[in-house]
Amino acid sequence: FVAAGHSMGGHVALELARSAPERVSGVVLVDGGLSAPLEPGADPDRLLETMLGPALARLRRTFESRDAYLDFWKEHPAFKETGCWNEHVEAYLDYDLTGEAPELRSKVSEEAVIEDGREILRGGGAGDNLASLTCPVKLVRARRGLLNQEEPLISDSLVTRARRALRDGFEEQTIPDCNHYTLMFEKKAAASVAQVIVK
Repeated sequence: FVAAGHSMGGHVALELARSAPERVSGVVLVDGGLSAPLEPGADPDRLLETMLGPALARLRRTFESRDAYLDFWKEHPAFKETGCWNEHVEAYLDYDLTGEAPELRSKVSEEAVIEDGREILRGGGAGDNLASLTCPVKLVRARRGLLNQEEPLISDSLVTRARRALRDGFEEQTIPDCNHYTLMFEKKAAASVAQVIVK
């Protein structure tokens, strides 16, 4: 089968392909899964705060109502600067929301995000050793990053690194006019992701 992964799911998909190659015919990474090992002496917690600061801050917050949570996300640059807002975004956010008003919060555990992030940055998994994979890998990435900034989440240098490690077993497609979030919610971008998966 084909394992498809978005963000952290990409690392899980690659690790599955490494540890159980007989079960995976190919991997599709959706704006995630690729990382580079830390530089010697680098602090993984500091790097995580730099990369995920606003996302981690959200996990520490509570919200008085569903509408307050949606309003928070409507102000997020990924959505506010693109005008991408639809029923699929709201369904995703409804799924993410837990607790009781007035103390609603994201289901995502900050501690789990930090611990998983540390593990990825310290290396040793399939994402850090792509040459250990025996199946083809396809990457679909957004042109813009988490906060709709010009720099994509998966950098050109990471793409180059993956291409060198996997050679003919790696394909990459960059979807224009979207960011890490709208890649999955904007109609044309999501259709492009689906097309890669079903190929």
